[in-house]
Amino acid sequence: MAVGFKTWREHRVESYALLLEDAKESPKPWDDPERGDARNRLWDSIESLDLVVSDLGVLLRRAREWGRVEVAETLQRITADVDHALELLDPEDWPRHFMKVQVDNLDDLKAARACLQEAFALFDRHFEEISVEVDAPRRCMSWTPWTPLIYSRLRNAAYGVDMFLRERTPNE
Repeated sequence: MAVGFKTWREHRVESYALLLEDAKESPKPWDDPERGDARNRLWDSIESLDLVVSDLGVLLRRAREWGRVEVAETLQRITADVDHALELLDPEDWPRHFMKVQVDNLDDLKAARACLQEAFALFDRHFEEISVEVDAPRRCMSWTPWTPLIYSRLRNAAYGVDMFLRERTPNE
């Protein structure tokens, strides 16, 4: 190989690393006081979790189709955690749709926080692998890289639920 040329994989790793840095630096809805009270900031933090489930489903299907077994298993675990969190956050409407968040049951919110934190940690650990093995090849059909969006949405949701609970239960 000629000096100075990058492989497809090296180029994708570098590209997704830059996108990940942008996602990490993006503001969190919870931290914006213009968004209103704690309940509004919580909703703004989690409102796109249903899109996360949808996007993860597409990536999971692709991983299975392309024989990326380990990536598929990771995506399945992340999807299960997010889906369970949505069941806890909106027990009346999920999985038909995500319409509102129930904030009265602190135990459910704590369980949802644990699910979201686990989903985010898994996605963060496997970001490069998921991006390069499944998202990058899919991009020939779409210009938008999904993994940085999923990263931001999971980060915002895990952080928002955690901060909401800290505000509601300051002594725990």
